[in-house]
Amino acid sequence: MKELSIAIFLFFIPNFLFSQSDYKLSVFNLNPIHFNPAYSGTLGELSAVGVHSSQFTNFEKSPRTQFLGLQYFIKDKNIGLGLDISNDQFGIVKENNINSNISYILRLNENFRLSFGIKAGFKSILLDYSHLNIFDPDEDVFLEGFQRHTIPNLGFGLFIVSEEFNFGISSPTFYTQDYKNIFTNKFSPELVDYYATVGYNRILNSSYTLQSNILARVVDGAPYSAMIALSVEYEESILIGANFELDSSIGSLIGFKIFDNFYAGYAIDFSINNFQKYNSGSHNFFLSYGPRSLRNSDL
Repeated sequence: MKELSIAIFLFFIPNFLFSQSDYKLSVFNLNPIHFNPAYSGTLGELSAVGVHSSQFTNFEKSPRTQFLGLQYFIKDKNIGLGLDISNDQFGIVKENNINSNISYILRLNENFRLSFGIKAGFKSILLDYSHLNIFDPDEDVFLEGFQRHTIPNLGFGLFIVSEEFNFGISSPTFYTQDYKNIFTNKFSPELVDYYATVGYNRILNSSYTLQSNILARVVDGAPYSAMIALSVEYEESILIGANFELDSSIGSLIGFKIFDNFYAGYAIDFSINNFQKYNSGSHNFFLSYGPRSLRNSDL
């Protein structure tokens, strides 16, 4: 029985690690600072975004995630500052991340700017065994009821931006540390993520702006993934969009300007793989402050 409970736990851990990246993909155009520290300050003024994500609804103990991102540009020093905080919970696993971001922004010519960024912070992982049905409670490994790890994180990024075009490459988890798995008595590797992003913004007329984004992700030990997002903004007041993640999900987004520089919205994603039979989609709510587009940047 003990082996069965451990096997079930180990089965869900990889799903947690992979699924926790899904919410970040589905709303990646809302929180790019999470992926790339070089994005910090590129909006030219103070901006903030908060996201709440409920993934795979109707799936027991499905992931819940909250994200907060802040950024600011120090104009006379060409330095961008940023902070991103996230809280993930799935099953018996609770994960908290806090990272500071700093970037240096160079003007290449009248049209293009180049930004270099560094991310530094830490991750706290808590495994709470009180949510497991332990058939052998006398095992020493479960006496404390939980296992906690705190590990450092270091990332980097590069970002090139103009009024209509942007391109970025980054690894927000380039350096981290493995932690000891009490089930195997070995060190479990932390995943390293690599991202590439491409964006294009086009003013269609005096009322409508088209925004398109592509995000590609490579994670050690996981399949390659990519997402395409397309949205149309009406008079900087209403935003409607759609996204598609290769072999994973499709989704849509709607957002409204509620008052000056404040926007609120909702995004929903549906699985298109074998997992769709087990859940009713993922729901994301967001609230943001600041400029909606790099086009409006005051750099």
